[in-house]
Amino acid sequence: LHPPKEYTDSHDQVYRLALQILDHILLGTSASPLKKALLESGLGAGVVGGGLEEHLLQPAFSVGLTGVDMGQAEAEAQTKKVEEVILATLKDLVANGIHPDTVEASCNTIEFSKRELNTGRFPRGLAILFNSLTNWNYGKDPVAPIAFSEGLQTIKDRANIGNGKSSSRFFENLIQQLFLDNQHCVTVTMKPQQGLTAQQEAEDKKQLEELVAKMGQADLTEISNVEGQLKEAQSQPDSEEALATIPRLQLTDMPKTTTKVPREEQTVTTSSGVPVTVLAHDLNTNGIAYLDWVFNVDLKAIDAKLIPLLPLYSKILSGKLGTLKETEVEMQQRIGRLTGGVSVSPVITRPALIGADDQAIVKLIVSGKALTSGLNNLYDIVSDLLTIPNMDNAPRVEQLLKESIAGKENSLLPAGHQYVSGRVEYLTGGLEEFLAEQMGGFESLQFVKNLQKQVSSDWNSVLGMLKQLHAQVVCQSSLLCNVTVNNPGQTFNGLTNMINRFPAQPEPASTPTPLVRQGVPTTSEAITLPAQVNYVGLGGRLPNWKRHGSELAITHYITTTWLWDQVRVKGGAYGSMCGFSSYSQLLSFASYRDPGLLSTLDNYKSTSTFLSAPLSDQVLSGCIISAIGKLDSHQLPNAKGYSSMLRYIKGESEQARQERREELLGTTSQHFTQFGESVEQLLVDPAAYRVAVLGGKEGIAEAQKCKNFSEPEAWNVWQVL
Repeated sequence: LHPPKEYTDSHDQVYRLALQILDHILLGTSASPLKKALLESGLGAGVVGGGLEEHLLQPAFSVGLTGVDMGQAEAEAQTKKVEEVILATLKDLVANGIHPDTVEASCNTIEFSKRELNTGRFPRGLAILFNSLTNWNYGKDPVAPIAFSEGLQTIKDRANIGNGKSSSRFFENLIQQLFLDNQHCVTVTMKPQQGLTAQQEAEDKKQLEELVAKMGQADLTEISNVEGQLKEAQSQPDSEEALATIPRLQLTDMPKTTTKVPREEQTVTTSSGVPVTVLAHDLNTNGIAYLDWVFNVDLKAIDAKLIPLLPLYSKILSGKLGTLKETEVEMQQRIGRLTGGVSVSPVITRPALIGADDQAIVKLIVSGKALTSGLNNLYDIVSDLLTIPNMDNAPRVEQLLKESIAGKENSLLPAGHQYVSGRVEYLTGGLEEFLAEQMGGFESLQFVKNLQKQVSSDWNSVLGMLKQLHAQVVCQSSLLCNVTVNNPGQTFNGLTNMINRFPAQPEPASTPTPLVRQGVPTTSEAITLPAQVNYVGLGGRLPNWKRHGSELAITHYITTTWLWDQVRVKGGAYGSMCGFSSYSQLLSFASYRDPGLLSTLDNYKSTSTFLSAPLSDQVLSGCIISAIGKLDSHQLPNAKGYSSMLRYIKGESEQARQERREELLGTTSQHFTQFGESVEQLLVDPAAYRVAVLGGKEGIAEAQKCKNFSEPEAWNVWQVL
């Protein structure tokens, strides 16, 4: 993207801000004109490309579609159709103009994001530094990307944003100059090819054989010696002298008490006489109010067949279909202009109790943020989304499902370790893990595929289920509110008035089909897709282990030493990790982009032997300190309020948190040994654990020939992609 002549260069502050706003205008929301046009074209399943890339010396912009059905048509013809949609949309925006509300919404969204600087758990200081590097790396002013106010005001003035004047065509001109007049563009088409992996492996094998044939015995001996030296070096621990050069914290530096988040539980009574609990967190939020409306999904009162619909239902409530009085575009413009954003998502957890495997807590959480001066706008928007959602739009719902399928399929390789971890927990866990897989794992992918077919063939039945779910979830009696802001009491009047718009009680329903954990496979699984690497998961319930804070240090130690050395360094995987859920007692292992399979499982099995080795005081204290770091991870005010709310929902008390911290600080090497003994008891019994492997057919077929570990020849093998 070459900057127009009125800008000094590609790092001009106003130019960079204009690019960010234009990127959001075109692709930032589901209602953005370019994204909407691509999805509505029906040519593909989801938008890809990423939009603006501004971290290089010269910014670039890319956009396209995934899941384009080539069918019998030539690839070039289908590619041309996608190009035509993109260019036609851009030309239309230049010719007919961008809606002023869209421009204002995108400008407000970018400004809100920069002023809030919500970096999640990532430290703000580092985020600011990395932002500066976009200029600093190229000898430009490092402060310019941070000091955005003046540049933003310049854009507002040039684009006539927020002053009641007609559009100045500022962004339309940018589209013309940067895209339509730009001769520096390329179209890339990527097509799947059956058997490509095998072909590439054969070519690699042939090339290696040719190289070996040209080598003499001395060359082969040298390679063997170097390999031996490498393995020897990988097997050696770091020396005490090397470790001593690293600055270290001491256990005495660790805070002994848990940091408490201020939380006041209050009750507001609606005009219908329904008491609604409000959790108020009085924290410094720099004038931004964060609110969560938390609706209980009663698993005993709601039919089991409706529960997997929650992810789709959440998208509908977030305005992806608009409301009965506003289109999707109008609603997204309104959200962008008047708030910092609204999101809706289901959350699955369990009570903070040992042995509650038949219990799960499911909530539908609507989250919104706005300046305190604009809270009434947020209340009105969320009220409309929840009370008058538009659900009757089969083509748009089918489009959302296609996007969901594409997103899930595209995430299988980048997040394969999460899929196999979730799968082994599904195979060995309780109701919480069952629901998590139903709404987020392999089972969810299959459900969404089937649902898409049902929308096409029997829309009225799907619409009826969505309406039934809505009638039983959104009501005053199932609501918990969470407020994080300075002086939260200032929000109560407006919040109460808004809650009054919700139905007091859920609509009566016929006798629901109860939710039970059923249909779960009873064997380990190998799940195939086109890939040259594996994601190897193993999990089961840890026997004879009493919940103790030392678990945090022990699993950190397993991940960062044993699995790091054996699976990553020696085995060649990109990563490997160990997790443990203290309430469900589920232990899980997973690897990431792993060339191994059976060798990785063998390494998991040897974990108990590793834990039986003596620990130095220095290593032990390092494990405890690292685990304390996770307990005390960086959180911004909104995250503190949200985490406090989740603890309230689960019933986790401050006393329990403090006890767990004290247990962690009191961890000894004996706890590591005892944990290892429990791991050994788990892994000596193949009936007690399950394996889930995601990988290529060839590697899994090869593993099935070997009688090893958990008898992979008996695995249930099925194809996901």
